[in-house]
Amino acid sequence: MTSNGIILEKQLRTYLEGSCGVYFSDTYDKRYKLDFVVMKFHKVVRFPDPFGLQVTTRLDAPHKMEEFGCMVLQYRPTKRAGYLEVEPGTDIEGGGGELVYAALLSLLFSKAHAGDTLVGLRVSNTAFEFFDLRDRLQSFPGPHVDWNAPETVVGELLEGEVRRYNPAEKYGHIVSRRRSKPFHLHRTEIADEVLGEELDALGGVGTRWVKHLRIPVIFSDGGKCPGHNLPAALKVRVHK
Repeated sequence: MTSNGIILEKQLRTYLEGSCGVYFSDTYDKRYKLDFVVMKFHKVVRFPDPFGLQVTTRLDAPHKMEEFGCMVLQYRPTKRAGYLEVEPGTDIEGGGGELVYAALLSLLFSKAHAGDTLVGLRVSNTAFEFFDLRDRLQSFPGPHVDWNAPETVVGELLEGEVRRYNPAEKYGHIVSRRRSKPFHLHRTEIADEVLGEELDALGGVGTRWVKHLRIPVIFSDGGKCPGHNLPAALKVRVHK
Protein backbone atom coordinates (compact mmCIF):
# COMPACT_ATOMS: atom_id res chain seq x y z
CA MET A 1 0.00 0.00 0.00
CA THR A 2 1.25 3.50 -0.80
CA SER A 3 1.94 6.00 1.99
CA ASN A 4 -1.38 7.72 1.21
CA GLY A 5 -3.10 4.34 1.45
CA ILE A 6 -1.50 3.64 4.83
CA ILE A 7 -2.66 7.02 6.13
CA LEU A 8 -6.21 6.40 4.90
CA GLU A 9 -6.28 2.90 6.40
CA LYS A 10 -5.30 4.31 9.81
CA GLN A 11 -7.90 7.08 9.50
CA LEU A 12 -10.59 4.52 8.70
CA ARG A 13 -9.56 2.23 11.53
CA THR A 14 -9.64 5.12 14.00
CA TYR A 15 -13.04 6.23 12.69
CA LEU A 16 -14.53 2.74 13.00
CA GLU A 17 -13.23 2.35 16.55
CA GLY A 18 -15.91 4.84 17.55
CA SER A 19 -18.61 2.35 16.52
CA CYS A 20 -16.82 -1.02 16.43
CA GLY A 21 -14.43 -3.19 18.35
CA VAL A 22 -11.36 -3.37 16.10
CA TYR A 23 -8.30 -5.61 16.35
CA PHE A 24 -5.09 -5.14 14.39
CA SER A 25 -1.53 -6.45 14.50
CA ASP A 26 1.56 -6.64 12.31
CA THR A 27 1.10 -10.40 12.00
CA TYR A 28 -2.39 -10.06 10.57
CA ASP A 29 -1.21 -7.32 8.23
CA LYS A 30 1.96 -8.92 6.89
CA ARG A 31 1.05 -12.61 6.95
CA TYR A 32 -2.70 -12.64 6.34
CA LYS A 33 -3.06 -9.37 4.36
CA LEU A 34 -5.69 -8.08 6.80
CA ASP A 35 -5.28 -4.46 7.89
CA PHE A 36 -7.65 -5.01 10.79
CA VAL A 37 -10.49 -7.23 12.04
CA VAL A 38 -13.92 -5.95 13.07
CA MET A 39 -14.79 -7.86 16.25
CA LYS A 40 -18.12 -6.27 17.21
CA PHE A 41 -20.47 -3.31 16.79
CA HIS A 42 -20.79 -1.34 20.04
CA LYS A 43 -24.56 -0.81 19.67
CA VAL A 44 -25.42 -4.28 18.38
CA VAL A 45 -25.68 -7.09 20.93
CA ARG A 46 -25.53 -9.96 18.44
CA PHE A 47 -22.48 -9.99 16.18
CA PRO A 48 -21.55 -12.60 13.56
CA ASP A 49 -18.03 -14.01 13.32
CA PRO A 50 -15.09 -11.54 13.28
CA PHE A 51 -14.68 -9.96 9.86
CA GLY A 52 -11.22 -9.27 8.40
CA LEU A 53 -10.68 -6.30 6.13
CA GLN A 54 -7.98 -5.21 3.71
CA VAL A 55 -8.11 -1.54 2.72
CA THR A 56 -6.56 -0.22 -0.48
CA THR A 57 -6.58 2.96 -2.55
CA ARG A 58 -5.49 1.00 -5.64
CA LEU A 59 -8.54 0.27 -7.75
CA ASP A 60 -8.75 -2.83 -9.93
CA ALA A 61 -5.35 -4.27 -8.90
CA PRO A 62 -5.54 -7.98 -9.84
CA HIS A 63 -2.26 -9.06 -8.21
CA LYS A 64 -3.30 -7.45 -4.93
CA MET A 65 -6.75 -9.08 -5.07
CA GLU A 66 -5.21 -12.45 -5.82
CA GLU A 67 -2.64 -12.26 -3.02
CA PHE A 68 -5.31 -11.20 -0.54
CA GLY A 69 -7.65 -14.04 -1.48
CA CYS A 70 -4.90 -16.67 -1.45
CA MET A 71 -3.60 -15.70 1.97
CA VAL A 72 -7.06 -15.52 3.55
CA LEU A 73 -8.14 -18.86 2.08
CA GLN A 74 -4.81 -20.53 2.88
CA TYR A 75 -4.58 -19.51 6.54
CA ARG A 76 -8.25 -18.75 7.40
CA PRO A 77 -7.45 -16.07 10.01
CA THR A 78 -11.17 -15.16 9.93
CA LYS A 79 -14.12 -17.10 8.51
CA ARG A 80 -15.06 -14.15 6.31
CA ALA A 81 -13.08 -11.24 4.91
CA GLY A 82 -13.53 -8.18 2.73
CA TYR A 83 -11.38 -6.44 0.14
CA LEU A 84 -12.17 -2.72 0.39
CA GLU A 85 -11.29 -0.33 -2.43
CA VAL A 86 -11.50 3.33 -1.44
CA GLU A 87 -11.95 5.70 -4.37
CA PRO A 88 -9.62 8.70 -4.79
CA GLY A 89 -10.78 11.80 -2.95
CA THR A 90 -12.80 9.90 -0.36
CA ASP A 91 -12.92 11.82 2.92
CA ILE A 92 -13.18 9.41 5.85
CA GLU A 93 -14.36 12.13 8.24
CA GLY A 94 -16.62 13.69 5.61
CA GLY A 95 -18.88 10.73 4.93
CA GLY A 96 -16.62 7.97 3.66
CA GLY A 97 -16.13 6.39 7.08
CA GLU A 98 -19.85 6.36 7.81
CA LEU A 99 -20.52 4.65 4.48
CA VAL A 100 -17.95 1.94 5.30
CA TYR A 101 -19.72 1.39 8.63
CA ALA A 102 -23.11 1.24 6.86
CA ALA A 103 -21.69 -1.22 4.31
CA LEU A 104 -20.34 -3.49 7.06
CA LEU A 105 -23.73 -3.48 8.83
CA SER A 106 -25.47 -4.29 5.57
CA LEU A 107 -22.99 -7.00 4.64
CA LEU A 108 -22.74 -8.83 7.94
CA PHE A 109 -26.48 -8.94 8.59
CA SER A 110 -27.64 -9.54 5.01
CA LYS A 111 -29.05 -12.96 4.07
CA ALA A 112 -27.95 -12.30 0.48
CA HIS A 113 -24.29 -12.26 1.56
CA ALA A 114 -24.49 -14.80 4.39
CA GLY A 115 -22.55 -17.45 2.47
CA ASP A 116 -19.89 -15.16 1.03
CA THR A 117 -16.42 -16.00 2.38
CA LEU A 118 -14.65 -13.28 0.38
CA VAL A 119 -16.41 -10.03 -0.48
CA GLY A 120 -15.37 -7.09 -2.64
CA LEU A 121 -16.43 -3.61 -1.55
CA ARG A 122 -15.87 -0.19 -3.11
CA VAL A 123 -16.59 3.05 -1.27
CA SER A 124 -16.60 6.75 -2.18
CA ASN A 125 -17.90 9.86 -0.40
CA THR A 126 -21.40 9.23 -1.72
CA ALA A 127 -21.98 5.50 -2.17
CA PHE A 128 -20.83 1.95 -1.58
CA GLU A 129 -21.17 -1.17 -3.70
CA PHE A 130 -20.39 -4.84 -3.26
CA PHE A 131 -18.78 -6.91 -6.00
CA ASP A 132 -17.84 -10.54 -6.54
CA LEU A 133 -14.10 -10.65 -5.97
CA ARG A 134 -13.66 -13.88 -7.94
CA ASP A 135 -15.54 -12.61 -10.99
CA ARG A 136 -13.65 -9.30 -10.92
CA LEU A 137 -10.31 -11.10 -10.71
CA GLN A 138 -11.11 -13.46 -13.59
CA SER A 139 -12.02 -10.48 -15.80
CA PHE A 140 -8.37 -9.37 -15.93
CA PRO A 141 -5.90 -10.80 -18.50
CA GLY A 142 -3.60 -13.67 -17.57
CA PRO A 143 -4.14 -16.78 -15.46
CA HIS A 144 -5.41 -16.06 -11.97
CA VAL A 145 -6.31 -18.38 -9.12
CA ASP A 146 -9.91 -19.56 -9.44
CA TRP A 147 -11.13 -20.01 -5.86
CA ASN A 148 -14.01 -22.19 -7.10
CA ALA A 149 -11.83 -24.50 -9.16
CA PRO A 150 -11.89 -28.25 -8.31
CA GLU A 151 -8.82 -29.88 -6.84
CA THR A 152 -6.24 -31.15 -9.31
CA VAL A 153 -4.88 -34.71 -9.30
CA VAL A 154 -1.41 -35.61 -8.03
CA GLY A 155 0.87 -36.13 -11.01
CA GLU A 156 -1.30 -34.04 -13.33
CA LEU A 157 0.63 -31.84 -15.78
CA LEU A 158 -0.40 -28.18 -15.40
CA GLU A 159 0.28 -24.75 -16.83
CA GLY A 160 0.72 -21.64 -14.72
CA GLU A 161 2.86 -18.64 -13.91
CA VAL A 162 5.53 -17.98 -11.29
CA ARG A 163 4.06 -14.96 -9.51
CA ARG A 164 6.39 -14.42 -6.55
CA TYR A 165 9.81 -15.74 -5.57
CA ASN A 166 12.17 -15.38 -2.65
CA PRO A 167 15.73 -15.65 -4.05
CA ALA A 168 17.27 -15.52 -0.56
CA GLU A 169 15.34 -18.59 0.66
CA LYS A 170 14.83 -20.11 -2.80
CA TYR A 171 11.10 -20.69 -2.86
CA GLY A 172 8.03 -19.03 -4.31
CA HIS A 173 4.50 -19.51 -5.61
CA ILE A 174 3.00 -20.61 -8.93
CA VAL A 175 -0.56 -19.67 -9.89
CA SER A 176 -2.70 -21.87 -12.14
CA ARG A 177 -6.32 -21.48 -13.23
CA ARG A 178 -6.76 -25.16 -12.46
CA ARG A 179 -6.55 -24.85 -8.70
CA SER A 180 -8.01 -22.64 -6.00
CA LYS A 181 -4.68 -22.25 -4.18
CA PRO A 182 -1.22 -21.37 -5.48
CA PHE A 183 1.45 -24.09 -5.71
CA HIS A 184 4.57 -24.03 -3.56
CA LEU A 185 7.70 -23.77 -5.71
CA HIS A 186 11.10 -24.77 -4.33
CA ARG A 187 14.38 -24.24 -6.15
CA THR A 188 15.19 -27.96 -6.00
CA GLU A 189 12.09 -28.76 -8.07
CA ILE A 190 13.07 -26.52 -10.99
CA ALA A 191 14.07 -28.84 -13.85
CA ASP A 192 15.00 -25.94 -16.15
CA GLU A 193 18.37 -24.62 -14.98
CA VAL A 194 18.04 -21.42 -17.02
CA LEU A 195 14.80 -20.68 -15.19
CA GLY A 196 16.42 -21.44 -11.85
CA GLU A 197 19.30 -19.08 -12.48
CA GLU A 198 16.90 -16.37 -13.63
CA LEU A 199 14.89 -16.65 -10.43
CA ASP A 200 17.98 -16.76 -8.21
CA ALA A 201 19.24 -13.51 -9.78
CA LEU A 202 16.06 -11.57 -9.10
CA GLY A 203 16.44 -8.40 -7.09
CA GLY A 204 20.11 -8.72 -6.17
CA VAL A 205 21.89 -10.30 -3.21
CA GLY A 206 19.80 -10.78 -0.06
CA THR A 207 16.50 -9.85 -1.68
CA ARG A 208 13.51 -11.52 -0.09
CA TRP A 209 10.18 -11.45 -1.95
CA VAL A 210 10.01 -10.37 -5.58
CA LYS A 211 6.32 -10.00 -6.49
CA HIS A 212 4.15 -9.45 -9.56
CA LEU A 213 6.14 -11.83 -11.74
CA ARG A 214 4.51 -13.45 -14.77
CA ILE A 215 6.83 -16.26 -15.87
CA PRO A 216 4.90 -19.00 -17.77
CA VAL A 217 5.77 -22.53 -16.67
CA ILE A 218 4.61 -26.13 -16.92
CA PHE A 219 4.84 -28.44 -13.90
CA SER A 220 3.35 -31.45 -12.16
CA ASP A 221 1.05 -31.45 -9.14
CA GLY A 222 3.18 -32.96 -6.39
CA GLY A 223 0.44 -33.24 -3.77
CA LYS A 224 0.59 -31.57 -0.36
CA CYS A 225 3.93 -29.96 0.35
CA PRO A 226 5.37 -31.00 3.76
CA GLY A 227 5.38 -28.06 6.17
CA HIS A 228 3.13 -25.91 3.95
CA ASN A 229 -0.62 -25.65 3.53
CA LEU A 230 -0.15 -25.67 -0.25
CA PRO A 231 0.34 -28.27 -2.98
CA ALA A 232 3.87 -28.69 -4.31
CA ALA A 233 4.97 -27.92 -7.86
CA LEU A 234 7.36 -30.55 -9.30
CA LYS A 235 9.50 -30.70 -12.46
CA VAL A 236 9.02 -27.01 -13.21
CA ARG A 237 10.04 -25.80 -16.66
CA VAL A 238 9.51 -22.66 -18.71
CA HIS A 239 6.43 -22.94 -20.89
CA LYS A 240 7.40 -21.73 -24.37
